[in-house]
Amino acid sequence: MEFVYLYDVLPEFDGDLGTAMEQAALAATVRYLSAVGCVSIGMLCEGKFIELQ
Repeated sequence: MEFVYLYDVLPEFDGDLGTAMEQAALAATVRYLSAVGCVSIGMLCEGKFIELQ
């Protein structure tokens, strides 16, 4: 399991996930994570991963 924080990949992220998904840096990160395994988008809260639907 590997976590990548969106703000680490896109420091200019303003909360618009649709725009973020179009960024080349994020695409490269998703490709990398896909090679490692399943990719889920969510958030960490109190040590628990909550997947966004």
